Amino acid sequence: MSALTLSILAAFIIIAALFSYAALIEGWRLFRGDGRLRLTEAVGGQRLTLPALDTERAARDAARATRRCLSCAAHARCDEILAARDWKALREICPNSAYIDRLRTPLSG
Repeated sequence: MSALTLSILAAFIIIAALFSYAALIEGWRLFRGDGRLRLTEAVGGQRLTLPALDTERAARDAARATRRCLSCAAHARCDEILAARDWKALREICPNSAYIDRLRTPLSG
């Protein structure tokens, strides 16, 4: 085998290993989690309500927000913030801050 072929093969193996590692870590985080959807706690704690899922857009937005919440790496910090009801701090760490802000002004949508 030529040096170029070996270099390409090595690069492919490294990239495949990195993708496999990332998938393993993400899967571990999802299966190890407690299953709580902190999004509903964050929304309810601010006296907001989740929208009715009567349109495709509303359902898609809620599904994306749910995915972001479940795959977030800051669950421990989020739990502390939710317990303290510190909504400013939540805005700084929550990947759903924009979604929650849209719930405050439903006509902006």
